[in-house]
Parts: sequence; C-alpha cells; structure tokens
Amino acid sequence: MDELDWDDLRLFAVLARAGSVRRAGEQLGIHASTVTRRLEHFERRLDARLFNRTPGGLRITEAGADVLERVEQVGRDIDDIERLVRGRDRRLAGRLLVSIPEPIGHTFLMPEIGGFSERFPDIEIEFAPAAERLDPGRREVDVAIEFTERPAEHLVGRPLGRYALAVYAGREYLARHDPFGAPEDCGWIEWETRQSTSGHVRPTFFPNVPVRARCRTAILQLAAVRAGLGLAVLPCVLGDPDDDLVRVPGLDPIPGPQIWVLTHRDLRSVSRVHEFMSFLADTFSANAHRLRGEPE
Repeated sequence: MDELDWDDLRLFAVLARAGSVRRAGEQLGIHASTVTRRLEHFERRLDARLFNRTPGGLRITEAGADVLERVEQVGRDIDDIERLVRGRDRRLAGRLLVSIPEPIGHTFLMPEIGGFSERFPDIEIEFAPAAERLDPGRREVDVAIEFTERPAEHLVGRPLGRYALAVYAGREYLARHDPFGAPEDCGWIEWETRQSTSGHVRPTFFPNVPVRARCRTAILQLAAVRAGLGLAVLPCVLGDPDDDLVRVPGLDPIPGPQIWVLTHRDLRSVSRVHEFMSFLADTFSANAHRLRGEPE
C-alpha cells in the first residue's frame, strides 16, 4: 500500500464530523463529487469501508471509528509540533546571525547591542561583516544592515536613515601637509570597495594628490589615516569620534546611501528577529545626527 496522504486523513476526519458529503464539501471548499471520489479512493487504499451510506447521511463503521481515533491523535500531534515551533519562535531566545557594515559596528552600534544582550540574555548574537555579502533572501543571515537605495523586493525591512562621509586626515599629518597648496606632497588612501563614493572625491577636489594606498575595508582605511599615510573619505560616524583625526577644512560632508535593515519574509514574525529590528530602528533614530556628521 502506498503511503497515506495527510490531506486524505484530514478529509476523512471532516467527513466523520460533518456526517454528509455535501456538508464536508462546503467545509473544505470543494465540490461534493470530489469528496466522494477522494473518499472512495481512500477506502480502496485501506481496503476497508469507513462509512455506511444511508438516506440520512454517512454512518461511520467500526473500522472507520478505529481510523478516526488514530487520525485525531495524529492531528493533536501535529498541533503540538506547531505550537512547539511557534512557541520557540515567540520566545526571545535562540541564535541570531546579523550582518553589519564595519563602520557602523565599530562605532556606536556595538555598545548599544551590549545593552540589548543584557535585556535578552537568551538570544545568542553572531556577527558577520557585510563584506561577506550574506543573503537574507537565501536565509544565509537572519538580519542584514545594508547600504542601498533599492533593497531586494523579496526582502522585508525598514529604512534606518542616511549616513554622510567626509575627507579626513590625522591631526599631525594635516599640520605638516597642505592638500590644497602642495597636493603633490600628500597622499590619498582609497577604499577599493567604495569607488562610487571615494573615487570621485579625489579627482574632483584633489586631482593632484597621488594615491598612496588602497584598502579593502573601512577599518583598515581608518588605521591607514591614523598612521599618517594620507587623506581618505571616511563615514563621519567612523571619523568624527576619533580624536586623532580631523576633517579636511573647506569641504562639506558627502551624502551617502540609505541604510536599511532587512530580513527574509518568513522571519519577520520570529520574535527575536522582530525585537532586534525594532531595537535597530530606535538606535539609529537616536544616533541620526552622528550618522549625518552633525554636531552633538
């Protein structure tokens, strides 16, 4: 005998409660003839008559009563499984994999996450750098903070605000070098992964400043500026808190892209995901001035 289909078991249970093919069809949203055909097929598979057909409707047989008892137990077991899974997702506990851009994680966000962890000690947070490009759409990450103007349509989330960038140099470096008066004596530190932003600043404002170094992460670029290798475009939220750095005077902050927090559609109702995304929205709102490079 082929394996039983849960849909057939469910139809049988509805028939037993309804007492007629017509009422069962109405409850299931299918035609009465379809109910009859599926019941007959189910009885043939079991090689047993489950109902006696009478003018007053269906009367369950002894064999049918035995099957119904077990079907109802299966239904209770399935309900228990669903409650267990939903309960686990409703609990503020479990693993949470979060993708965070380094400039944000390195500055204001990590101390705030410390407070979140104190409030929800049963949530285990695992951090991944945004450079790994983990995809929430493929469930490679639970929550992703991304710099983007157009989030993928298959993801859900909310905008967290925009961030700004500025040109920075070390205090001592800028005291010894004049990027406007003697640009050939200065150096430019490029961030290779952000050519669209950093790449247009040097030829626009410092066309004669030679490129001295290229970095593949913002943290390495920050270290290079602090070490006195030259000038660089940095997110204000990364450059402003560093007492060893100053913005190159005479230049306005550069608008950066929108920041989004995103997750897979199937995860939006999971409590730990929902709570963490709400926490991010509140945290970014409270720190919007820092992201935009505005004074405290």
